[in-house]
Formats: sequence, C-alpha cells, structure tokens
Amino acid sequence: MREQMWEEPVVPGRAVPTGGTEAAWLGKAPHEGQIRKAAAILSPSSKGLSVSKKFLTDVIQQSTEMTGVASGQLAADLIAAIKEEIIENGRFSLPDFGTFTVRETAKRTALNPRTGEKVQVKAGATVKFKASPALKEAAFAGAKKAKRKAAKSKAG
Repeated sequence: MREQMWEEPVVPGRAVPTGGTEAAWLGKAPHEGQIRKAAAILSPSSKGLSVSKKFLTDVIQQSTEMTGVASGQLAADLIAAIKEEIIENGRFSLPDFGTFTVRETAKRTALNPRTGEKVQVKAGATVKFKASPALKEAAFAGAKKAKRKAAKSKAG
C-alpha cells in the first residue's frame, strides 16, 4: 500500500486523511446514495463536460466534505495508483465497471495519410478497456432513455 504523501489541517467535523489506506483517506465512508447524488449533481453529461480529474475532485469533495485541495490530491493519488497497478500487473479491474488490460501491438506497416507512402510502425503496447456486463446494461438503458426523450421532444 502506498504511503500518504500530503497533509491537511485539522478542521473540526471534517474527515481528515491520517494514514496510508484508502479508508483512512476517505475518513467516514460515504453512503452509496451520497455518491450517486454527488455524481448526478456533477454529471459531465448534464453539463456537456468530459470526465476529468476536476470531475473526480468535485465528486469526492461533494460526497466526503473534504476540501478542494484534499479531494484534488485524493483524485490524483487514485489515478496514480491505478496507473501503477496497470504498469506492475498489466491489468486493473473495478467491479461493476470494467477492466483495463495492457495488450501488445505487433510491428506493422502503415500509410502516411498526407503522402500515401508506407511507414514502418514499431511494436508497442496499448491499454484496452472492457466494460463489465453491469456497465453495458446501464449504458444501454441510458441510451434507450435518451433516444425516447429525444423522440418525445421532437414530436412535442
């Protein structure tokens, strides 16, 4: 487990990170409903935004009542931990979300789109994401709902 690399002043009534575990970073664990509420309020799709570190920071701040600086550091630490896990093990899974896996790409010949000439591309690696069945089902239900809403607003 990684050691915590940041500090925050003690504020009465606030969850304060105290150790090197995720539970300690979050203080009192937020209720699942609080996380859903914060995510709904800050939903990138409702504001035309993309998911970013700022989005994660805002969700953490809303659901845990942490300061902006602390929640920003927590978001950065979570991203760094996920990267580290992918680098070390070649895979990272989040239940009910999906799995990130490293896949090797073979050496190949490609075409330069401007000149049309053939170019040799080195072998390398890429990170692939496979959505979990629960995420696929939720995304499909959301797409159906959006389609119905669009059809309803078009007709009305």
